[in-house]
Amino acid sequence: MGLNGVSRRTVLGAAVVLGLAGCGRADWYPSDVTPEEFTLRALIREKNRTVARYETALATGAGPEDLLRPILERHLAHLDSLAEALPEDSSPASAGPPEGESSALPDDVLDLAELTALEAAAASSRVDRALAVAIPDWRS
Repeated sequence: MGLNGVSRRTVLGAAVVLGLAGCGRADWYPSDVTPEEFTLRALIREKNRTVARYETALATGAGPEDLLRPILERHLAHLDSLAEALPEDSSPASAGPPEGESSALPDDVLDLAELTALEAAAASSRVDRALAVAIPDWRS
């Protein structure tokens, strides 16, 4: 369970369901890719950064391996699932950052408390992304 009683799987599932039920290639979306693909690519970039942070934490001993290793493995499985959800004519390797956004992976080492805060922030941002795909003007 997540920090607020909602599992990551529930949030990700809601994002996918809302995305699939959304508007597809709506006129409001100024891009060559659909809002769903854009969101998937953003999630893949975020997940790659998270995986890098966990790998760094494990390599430097920043937390207990018996706790961090299973979390890293779940993130890697999520990354595979996200990549599989991309349209057939695109590849995860082409899921680079949008123009003006850095693709650099973080090089600072996070401790266990900071990794927990990272997880909470990532989970809460996914709800916003899902709503933005399904209901473009939901914040209005």
